[in-house]
Amino acid sequence: MNTSNINALKEGLKNSLKYSLSNGLKNGVAAIIERLQSEKNTCWLTHTQVEKILRRDKDFAGKCLRKMNLSGLDFSHSKLYEADLSHANLRETNLKFADLQKAILLGARLIKADLRDADLREADLEYANLSEANLNKVDLRKANLSGANLSEANLNLADLRGANLAESDLVIGFSCGITVLIKANLNNAYISHADFKNADLSHANLSGADLKYADLSGANLSHANLSGADLSHANLSGAKLSHAIMGGANLTYTNLSLADLSHTRLTYANIVRTNLRRADLTSANLHGSKIIEAKISSADFFDANLAGATIMNVHTDRALNFDHAKNLQKVKSLV
Repeated sequence: MNTSNINALKEGLKNSLKYSLSNGLKNGVAAIIERLQSEKNTCWLTHTQVEKILRRDKDFAGKCLRKMNLSGLDFSHSKLYEADLSHANLRETNLKFADLQKAILLGARLIKADLRDADLREADLEYANLSEANLNKVDLRKANLSGANLSEANLNLADLRGANLAESDLVIGFSCGITVLIKANLNNAYISHADFKNADLSHANLSGADLKYADLSGANLSHANLSGADLSHANLSGAKLSHAIMGGANLTYTNLSLADLSHTRLTYANIVRTNLRRADLTSANLHGSKIIEAKISSADFFDANLAGATIMNVHTDRALNFDHAKNLQKVKSLV
């Protein structure tokens, strides 16, 4: 091998070594970054440190408690403002009067947790499990509860103004007497058998919601969006539904006796075997609706729009008020 070939070989080995070292360094740095990122996603607080803070001042504001097992601990009156509790286990945890404003509780397990009088304004509870939780007098204004499980939860006197409950689960046993849900988003929520007696749901979005067998007696649903909602077998006696949007709603076997349905949009609604006794349907829009075998004694249809409606085999033993009803002559069938 001549001198030029030897020099070329040396240069090649040198460059190869440089490349290997450079590539190895890059891989090493990448591994460190990945490890740091992994550690970033894991909280630094230990269970012992949590217990020390609980004994000291209960100040967890901004702290990371992600994925920790905090089941059964006493966090009452704790400061958890902007704390990260995502995917934490808070089963049967005492959180009475806790400040959880803007806290992250994504996917947290709050089964049977005691949250009475807690402040959860603007908290993120997306996909959290709050089944059987006590949320009496809790402040959930503008909180995100989309996809949350609230089955058998107690939301009595809770404030959910502006809260997002889209696609949440509020099944049998859910109770929220006199709860404020003004402008709440309950789009496509599963709320069958829920107790909403006297609740304020004015301006709420309940479009596509499953409200079968729900108790909404005395509830305020004025200006609410109930389009496409399933209210079959629900109790809405004495409810305020003025100016509500109920187009395409299923009202089969629904109790709407004494309900205020004035100016309500009931276009193409399914009103079959519905109880409308003494209901106020003044200026309601019933275009294309099906009113079949309904109980309509003393119902007031003054100035209502009945164009294209089907009224068949209705039950009435008292006079009806169809004064000034619009398009009565266009009713498909009036028996």
